[in-house]
Amino acid sequence: MTRFYWPGIRGDVRRRCASCPECQLVNAPAIPRAPLRPLPLVEVPFERIGMDLIGPFHRSARGHRFVLVLVDYATRYPEAVPLRNISAKSVAQALFQVISRVGIPKEILTDQGTSFMSRTLRELYGLLGTKSIRTSVYHPQTDGLVERMNKTLKSMIRKFISDDERNWDHWLDPLLFAVREVPQASTGFSPFELLFGRTPRGVLDLIKESWEEGPSPCKNEIQYVLDLRAKLHTLGQMSRENLLRAQERQQRLYDRGARLRRFTPGEKTDASNRGLGAVLSQEVGGVDRPVVYISRKLSEREARYSTVEKECLAIRWAVDSLRYYLLGRSFTLCSDHAPLQWLHRMKDANARITRWYLALQPFNFKVVHRPGAQMVVADFLSRPLE
Repeated sequence: MTRFYWPGIRGDVRRRCASCPECQLVNAPAIPRAPLRPLPLVEVPFERIGMDLIGPFHRSARGHRFVLVLVDYATRYPEAVPLRNISAKSVAQALFQVISRVGIPKEILTDQGTSFMSRTLRELYGLLGTKSIRTSVYHPQTDGLVERMNKTLKSMIRKFISDDERNWDHWLDPLLFAVREVPQASTGFSPFELLFGRTPRGVLDLIKESWEEGPSPCKNEIQYVLDLRAKLHTLGQMSRENLLRAQERQQRLYDRGARLRRFTPGEKTDASNRGLGAVLSQEVGGVDRPVVYISRKLSEREARYSTVEKECLAIRWAVDSLRYYLLGRSFTLCSDHAPLQWLHRMKDANARITRWYLALQPFNFKVVHRPGAQMVVADFLSRPLE
C-alpha cells in the first residue's frame, strides 16, 4: 500500500474484516484468561470426587452406551461404570455402586448436566450427607481432573474396540487397571499405591516372577498393619508435597498469558445480570441516528442463564420486538459475534436454543462485530436505574 494514498485505511480495513460473514462464524475473539485459582488439596481418599458422563458409544451386546466416570481428588484413583442410559435413576444406582466400595464422599464435583441436577441426585446427596459442587456453565476446566480422565478413557476405548465394538464395555476394567498402576506426574505415585499402600501385582510382575524364583517374605497380621500405616502416612506426605509443587508449576505456566481483572462497585461492565437493552438506529450522513430504544428486566428464570445465553436471548428478543420495522428489509445487526457463533454451533443442543435459532430465520440481516465499548446506548439500557 506504499504506492497509494488512502486516508482512513486502518478503520476501513477493520470494519471490512469485522463485517465478513465467514469471519464471524470462524474467528472467535481472543479473550484473555484470568489467573488460575487451583482447588484446595484433599488429603483423605474419596473425600472429594469428580463425576462426569461420557458417550454415547456404540451399543454393546449388553445394551450399554454411556459411562459414568469418577475420579478421587486425593489419590487420582479412577472408577467407571457402564450405563444403558443417563437417566437420574441409572446415575444414582451407579454412584451408589461405587460408594459401596470406597465409602461416602463429603463432596462431589460435577457439571450442570440434567442427570446431575435432578431431584433424585439431590435426595441421594441429602441422605448421604454429601455436598454437591457444580462447575460454572460451559466451563469444564473447573473439573479438569475428571475431564482429563474422560479424554484418556475415550482414547483407550477407541483403540481397543476397533475389531469388537459390541464388547467395548468388557474392556473397562482392564483399562482402568492400566491407569491405576501408572504413577501420576502430579503425585509421583500410582493411584493404586496411594489408596492401598502397596504397588499392584501386574503383568510385568508376572514376567519377573517367571524369571526369578524365591520365597516371599512372611509377616504376621499385626506387623503388616503397622507397616502399612507407616507407609500410607509417608506416601500421603510425599504425595501432598508433590501435588503442591505440581500446582505451583501448572499455575506458573497457565498464568503466563493471564491478566488479572478487578471490578470495583459502580464500575461499568459489558454484561448485565438485570436486564436487556437494544437500539434501532438508522445511518444518516455516515452517523447512526437512534430511532427506537427498548429495554426490559430479566425474569428470575432468565437471570439464571449463562452470560452467552443472555446475550443470545437479547439478540432474539430485540429482533422479535422490532420485527415490524425489520421484516422484509435487509438490516445490519451489530453485536459481539461470539453469542451468534455460539448460537449457530449449539442450535441442536436443546429445545430453547433451537427455538431462538429458528426465530431468526425469517429475517435478512448482516452481522457486524462491534465491541461492547462502542455500543454505549444499548449497554446503558440493560442496566437498572440507581
